[in-house]
Amino acid sequence: KMTEAPRVAFANNFYALDIKTTGYVTNEPVHISGVLFEDGKPVRYFNRYLQPESIITPQAYMKHGLSNRTLLGMGAVIWTKDECLKLINFLHARDKYPIVLHSMEQDGNQVLWPAVRKMGFLQLLCPLHRWRCCIDLSKRLAIVDNFQFDHMLKRFGIPPRDPNKYQDGQQDAKLRGQLYMKMMTEILRRDFDDA
Repeated sequence: KMTEAPRVAFANNFYALDIKTTGYVTNEPVHISGVLFEDGKPVRYFNRYLQPESIITPQAYMKHGLSNRTLLGMGAVIWTKDECLKLINFLHARDKYPIVLHSMEQDGNQVLWPAVRKMGFLQLLCPLHRWRCCIDLSKRLAIVDNFQFDHMLKRFGIPPRDPNKYQDGQQDAKLRGQLYMKMMTEILRRDFDDA
């Protein structure tokens, strides 16, 4: 078992990422948001709107409100090697901290890894042992039966997002950080009780 000090540190010092996409068909990132948490507080941000090669699906638009046209008006950049390296450098600033995604399968395997691989930098992306998945942590806790983000937030006492507003990546990354800290607190409490 890990000693308590490093485990508590990793519960309060981490990155939280949110990735908005073109939709399940093409899964290109259109907004990547990251928040670095230290001592449980957001201290540094990464925020990139990306112009995709494919069309954003109506279903994706209904969630995040981003269309190909609105992205052009927002000054979205094209996903290039330079933009990819900016994300990698952001994640390497604290190279021991965990990186939290909502879904490792969707956000990682289907969106982020292919986007980074396309730029030829997959080997530079952080090692797999740093990545954490909120869905997997919830399964470990066995207290959530619905893994939709808002349901998980509500279950852990965090106010869910307004369903009448578009999802904002930066806000969602902050909420993901709050959720991760709540889940890690519960995991640590259970492990302490079992010791």
